[in-house]
Amino acid sequence: MVERKGERLLNQVRLLCILAYLVTGFYPEAAYAKSNQLPATGYPAEATATGTKSVTVVDRKTPVIKTNGDKTFTYKAGKCGVVFKASALAIGNGSVRKPKAVRSDGKPLSAEYLAGVTTIVWSLMDGNTVSPVTQTITVLDSEAPVISTNGDKVLPNDAGKPGAVVDLFALATDNCSVGQPIGVRSDGKPLAAEYPVGTTTVTWHVSDINGNAAVPVTQTVTVTNATPVVSLIKAPGDPVKIGNEANLTVNFTDTNSGQAVWYWGDETSSVGVIEGFTVRGTHRYTKAGVYSVTFVLTDLCGKSARQDHHYVVVYDASTDSRSLTSLAGAEAAVKAPVSTDAFLLRNYPNPFETKTAIEFVLPQGGEYTLNILDMKGSVLRSLQTGKAQAGALNRVTWEVKEFPNGLYIGQLTTSQGVKSIELLVK
Repeated sequence: MVERKGERLLNQVRLLCILAYLVTGFYPEAAYAKSNQLPATGYPAEATATGTKSVTVVDRKTPVIKTNGDKTFTYKAGKCGVVFKASALAIGNGSVRKPKAVRSDGKPLSAEYLAGVTTIVWSLMDGNTVSPVTQTITVLDSEAPVISTNGDKVLPNDAGKPGAVVDLFALATDNCSVGQPIGVRSDGKPLAAEYPVGTTTVTWHVSDINGNAAVPVTQTVTVTNATPVVSLIKAPGDPVKIGNEANLTVNFTDTNSGQAVWYWGDETSSVGVIEGFTVRGTHRYTKAGVYSVTFVLTDLCGKSARQDHHYVVVYDASTDSRSLTSLAGAEAAVKAPVSTDAFLLRNYPNPFETKTAIEFVLPQGGEYTLNILDMKGSVLRSLQTGKAQAGALNRVTWEVKEFPNGLYIGQLTTSQGVKSIELLVK
């Protein structure tokens, strides 16, 4: 009888434990034994007895780790990192415990999260097998770097060079890390190579460590080249004897002179000798006559300047050309026939002190105006206006009594074009 009541009591305890588990999910955290002394009261005297029973409760429920979820963030402008408080709890049997966290980048749990994917593995040491839980933190970087350069460049060519060496550079800024921009020239040459006369573009590119590409930036380099400036030719003032040297010089202004050529007017030419900013030319004529000499200077960039000199008078002392040994004889020789199919403008002497003879030929004839201008292009005097016959040699004398020494321009304007010569009063 006593044993039956003890079994019933034990069954009731088991039932209560099952009900508690179903309602709260709680079992005691450790197995234990509890003894219950069954009182004899209420039992028949003859049946009075004492009994002891051990009850063992075993923890068979595995804790479950729960995190505050996977997260996705985007960098704020100017920021390179996200602060996020990751957390997790292990819940089971009515108890709450904190699991251990390990980040995939090896950093502390509280450290900033950089662009990309970082995982956190949460684990718990327990008597039962607890499955680790992985939490994923994704950070996006959508901010592109910005490129800045040291600006567009406009500069003249380097002295003696057909171009210029230019120092170009670019920098990139970014919310995170970014390297040095790379420049690509439009002519395909290295950045440090000489930039030719004209316009060359450089396009800069860069991407940050997260793959964001900057908007390309184009830098323009313009190298200019001035046209050479050539002064009047200095030639012998007196006629030159056949076989003797005729020595001429001319000064110029240019930063990259290339080649100087003298055209002697007798269907020959020679390369001039450049000495600083002066070019020398030497020639020996084989026939008596009056020769127009042309000088052409071409720089390394292909630009050229021209200067004409009228006239070099050459005489032969053994013939009737002896008259050319005097200025009067030279002026007479200038009146010799000229080509009638060329637009001609010349003068002699040049340089001169008091007067010079200006001659011109219009192949097609027509109206003309002959003016004297200063070097700024302002008209100082109108020498003559008229109508010329086709192919005829026209001669006008300019007397310079009221004009100071200096350089002037003789300009002939016709329906066939405009032609100019430089006139030097000394």
